[in-house]
Amino acid sequence: MKEEGEKKIKSLADEIDVEQCEALLRQYLKITAKNFKFGVQEEVEGKAFEAISLETEGKFEDADKAWAALAQNYKGRWVVLANNRRKLFASQPRFEEIWTDYIRSIRDSGNTPDMPESLASTFLAFRTEFLGDNALAIARYKECKEKFEKDTDRACLFDPALRQPYLLCNRKIKELAGLVKGDPEAERNKLIEKTLANAASPMSLLLDGRFNCLNILAVYSDQKGIKKYFDEANAILKKINAELKQ
Repeated sequence: MKEEGEKKIKSLADEIDVEQCEALLRQYLKITAKNFKFGVQEEVEGKAFEAISLETEGKFEDADKAWAALAQNYKGRWVVLANNRRKLFASQPRFEEIWTDYIRSIRDSGNTPDMPESLASTFLAFRTEFLGDNALAIARYKECKEKFEKDTDRACLFDPALRQPYLLCNRKIKELAGLVKGDPEAERNKLIEKTLANAASPMSLLLDGRFNCLNILAVYSDQKGIKKYFDEANAILKKINAELKQ
């Protein structure tokens, strides 16, 4: 019991130490964003400032290496912080898997998961990519990234609930850049026509058809010049819903 109590006390102390480190990083980012210098008290602090600066620049692979070097060459609370930040980098694939599961749940239930606005716009970008409109997905990822970065407290670098979507936006912008080909509008129309044709096909499962229509309606709700596609999607969806109720 005594050992267990001592472990809990140490764990709490470590959490407090890490929070202090994060507070220092936030202060560093605020001060340097105004082009003021920020004094370094310890060598390890300077290494941490270099790593977080790389994150603000979107150089996440370099930042991960910088945190890894810090964790290897130093001791104490900064090492705990460095390892925590590296864990979030490593968990990105799992985060994407979770969001892919969310999209699949839309297929089965017909309902979009409830999310706070800070995440909903990024999820829409992810859903746009899932549908196959890479040009629009990139535009949405960029818009979300800019919104995250406008926050002067840079919560996207410290709040795990925001950091994962922020990392996703940065990564997807790079990954999808080489996949955009041809005229975006023409490619979009081809994609919509193909998706709706699949939805209306007698060979398509009703849940798949509904899913295709819901994707079109969600992804392009704010786009102009596609009313005819919206009307078609709504008509197909109405028919499918009637059949599902039988």
